[in-house]
Amino acid sequence: MALIATITLAINKQIEPLGLALLIGAMAIGAAIGLWRARVVEMTGMPELIALLH
Repeated sequence: MALIATITLAINKQIEPLGLALLIGAMAIGAAIGLWRARVVEMTGMPELIALLH
């Protein structure tokens, strides 16, 4: 829901360009960390991965 709200505000030009750049950067960093952890975790470590992603 937060992602939809952010996109809606960005489309309606209610977010400054610097704020939008920071949001996109933070999302990219979070996605990169999540993908890295998801690829290196073993199946027995799944509960810890889920806890990390929350």
